[in-house]
Amino acid sequence: MTSLSGKTNIDWGAFAAALAPVETITEPVLIKKRSRDFFWYSPILNDVLKRCFGDLVALPKTIDELACTLAVSYAHDAPITIRGGGTGNYGQAVPMDGGLIVETTALNKVIEIGEGYVTAQAGALMADINAALAPHGAELAMFPSTQDIATIGGFVAGGSAGIGSVANGALRDPGNIISLKVMTVRDAPELRCFDGADALHIHHAWGLNGVIAEVTLRTVKRHDWVSCMATFDSYEGAYAAGHAIAQTDTIHAKLLTTVDARICAYFPKLEGHIRASKHLAGHDDCAI
Repeated sequence: MTSLSGKTNIDWGAFAAALAPVETITEPVLIKKRSRDFFWYSPILNDVLKRCFGDLVALPKTIDELACTLAVSYAHDAPITIRGGGTGNYGQAVPMDGGLIVETTALNKVIEIGEGYVTAQAGALMADINAALAPHGAELAMFPSTQDIATIGGFVAGGSAGIGSVANGALRDPGNIISLKVMTVRDAPELRCFDGADALHIHHAWGLNGVIAEVTLRTVKRHDWVSCMATFDSYEGAYAAGHAIAQTDTIHAKLLTTVDARICAYFPKLEGHIRASKHLAGHDDCAI
């Protein structure tokens, strides 16, 4: 199996055989698809990254399979790119030097739900975690707008805030990341646990200093959220309204978003619901 990237001298057929029984993807079209995130939002990044591809995709389904994948990669001195749902905007999930793409989406179990926390494998979708929390009257303290396809490991590895941060702070604020289990890349990979402040050495490092295998995040009480939108003649007016809502003690806001009028045109589903060519403020809230 030849190198799609042209950047490695690895025998990828032998590499894939050594990974057994870990599932692999060898079809070039599918490998190219998994060599992408949403970097194309940026014309600068698109020009740099559009020709970057991996050579093989591995889909470990268990912690043992993840360890096997990393051990084989270490033995072959193969570049590794860790991928969740690929919802990032900055190319973190793009294999710039070719090599192996480790897709985590099959590591998707919700392991434990407790008072004020949830533990899940790195590839669990944020929406699935929130669905599992709902019967317990809880939800994640924050999560991305792309929760339907974003993984919890990817959110911790590359995210910084989300829906809920108005009420609960940034992801790296104390108590939001409770612990992370991370696997080393070596001949015999080890699973190590980082708690509290130590977990911040792994957070927002994009998987460059270890492969996140398991995440424990803070949860909060689930509310019956109501979404509202309003248009303004000026962006300053939209921002001021959002800021005022964030400061009030009578409304418990989860999300506050201001959108420049020029961007609103990209939301065709809002046509007829908001004034055209006006600035937008939106929020999710519930009365305390």
